[in-house]
Amino acid sequence: MDREARRLGHPGVAMAIVPRDAPPIVRGYGVRDLRGRAPVQPDTIFRLASVTKVFSGVALLALRDAGTLSLDDPVARWLPEARGLPAMTLRHLVTHTSGLPRDVPAGGTTEAALLAKLAWVKPVSAPGTRTSYSNLGMALAGPIVRRASGEPYRTWMHDRLLAPLGMTGAGWERAELPADRLATGNLSVRTAAGARFEPSLTEWRMGAAEAFGGLYASAEDMARFAAFELGRLGAQGPLAPASLRESQSAAIEVQGERLRYGVCWRLEGARVVHAGATDEFSAAVVLEVARGAGAVVLSTAPFPVDVEGAAGRLLDRA
Repeated sequence: MDREARRLGHPGVAMAIVPRDAPPIVRGYGVRDLRGRAPVQPDTIFRLASVTKVFSGVALLALRDAGTLSLDDPVARWLPEARGLPAMTLRHLVTHTSGLPRDVPAGGTTEAALLAKLAWVKPVSAPGTRTSYSNLGMALAGPIVRRASGEPYRTWMHDRLLAPLGMTGAGWERAELPADRLATGNLSVRTAAGARFEPSLTEWRMGAAEAFGGLYASAEDMARFAAFELGRLGAQGPLAPASLRESQSAAIEVQGERLRYGVCWRLEGARVVHAGATDEFSAAVVLEVARGAGAVVLSTAPFPVDVEGAAGRLLDRA
């Protein structure tokens, strides 16, 4: 872990290894804020960016297990605003085969505004014919969870997923999280003298689209989430063990494509992976379920490929 932190060279990094037969190991490196210079601790809170999608996928599966919805439901069943789009299902959303474009239309900070934008969306392919990563597709999970459960997305996620897992540092708004534990993300700025990091002065507030990338959590929190995904909680977890395994297996096959997804997880041989970044943070989770081990890397620099590589190398040693 020390070696990987030096190799990354990011201002602030937190790492967790979840070994097969031992408690998680969590470490912090660097500083959580370039201005205050406070050190990163295991409970320092970072933005998870697109790793949030995995949590939203768990929510949809849990609602499926409760008999509330099906992954094969048409999206338009829950979002009539999508009736003008090609007929896609929830399964298409969670496997990035919906044909929806990658980015969320600007200005959709409320649910009504987000869904109104669907009338102007131009699909990039027919549903189920191509794998094409879509933030917009998973942004729709938030309104779907709200309408299917009858509870606000954040409320459902806190009460049914985050709190049962003991993810005490997890939340959605910086202003509502403990300031003495929050990391500040950094912009990577290139100058004639080379690249440098500068603290970001803004927060990307995703509003009703936050189901694709709005969650904050610490490496300690993510070690608990990884243990859940590895099946260590058994029937006590917020998702049935069989549904966990389902989420980590190919949920749809697209003819002629090697890239495969479970329920939001990207499948890489024996490993399931998700990484992501905003302009200021990056995060990655890599699990080897058959071996019962996992690794997490969170960073205050916007380089998801770097942190995914580091998490993979940590898992090699777990």
